[in-house]
Amino acid sequence: MKTKLMSKLFSDSTPEEFKNEVTNKIEEAKVNGTSELKDEENDLLFADLGDSVIAEDKLNEDEVTRFSDNPDDENDIMMEAVDTSEVDDDDEEMIRKR
Repeated sequence: MKTKLMSKLFSDSTPEEFKNEVTNKIEEAKVNGTSELKDEENDLLFADLGDSVIAEDKLNEDEVTRFSDNPDDENDIMMEAVDTSEVDDDDEEMIRKR
């Protein structure tokens, strides 16, 4: 399963500025607990979960993408789609509070 955000980040047609902004927002969430990327094309809420950062995409049916460090390459971030139907109530409550 792939989220629209993942597709956008993997696309060669996506500007590097957007990819860099997402990376910056991930790092900001690690420091501050949350961050947001909101403009006319995006409404992303990032939340630090300790071992990873999630991005909730409010414009695309609340899709959630998880970003985590690649243990094999310190310069790489791994992405995966989160099936929100499998998120337990405690995790969801923690995410919503951020």
